Amino acid sequence: MVTFGIHLVMPTFILWGRDYTYGATGLTGFAPLQLGQYTFSSSVPFFSYYVIFGVSILLLFIIQRVINSSIGLAFMALRDSEPFAKTLGVDEYKYKLIVFGISAFMAGLMGGLYTSFYATISPFVLEVSTFLMVLIMLMLGGLGRFPGAVIGAFVITGLSEALRPLLLLRFVILGAIVIAVMIAMPEGLMAIPEKVRSFIRRTFGRGDVEKEERKG
Repeated sequence: MVTFGIHLVMPTFILWGRDYTYGATGLTGFAPLQLGQYTFSSSVPFFSYYVIFGVSILLLFIIQRVINSSIGLAFMALRDSEPFAKTLGVDEYKYKLIVFGISAFMAGLMGGLYTSFYATISPFVLEVSTFLMVLIMLMLGGLGRFPGAVIGAFVITGLSEALRPLLLLRFVILGAIVIAVMIAMPEGLMAIPEKVRSFIRRTFGRGDVEKEERKG
């Protein structure tokens, strides 16, 4: 909630501080990132795409390694039961500082690439619609389930682009789809494999039990 609140007030602060932030115009004129003879900018979309793709894969690999390490175990312990995790000796301040540092580094890195790509940054980046879209991606994929956020991002982005001809109606349809999925699967799309395995066990396992009873 604090993060959401900060997100809502930041555009106002940026507009108020127009002497430093240039208000609604934002900051412009950033020099594009140079990688040898290649330029990372919107004028070279093909090369820029592969740079972003490579960085994204690298960050996902880092996240996966962190989750499957002792640090990730401490994160999950604090998330599931903070008082109990403390009784086991998990340092709350230490691990919250670590997760803050990791997330801030990744957000800053991608923000830097965004600024280099468009050569500008404005308060419109902080629109509520963008923030809500990210939350929908997280919820649809599955909160606390890796790589749920990635799956949610692919699904929502794909649906949004496919429904673009419908203009504002696409947001209504996207909202209805998300609500339906969340009602059917509160754990998100990452719960589908578990539900499939459970269905198979119930269906075929029941048949095996019946066979054993007949033999008996």
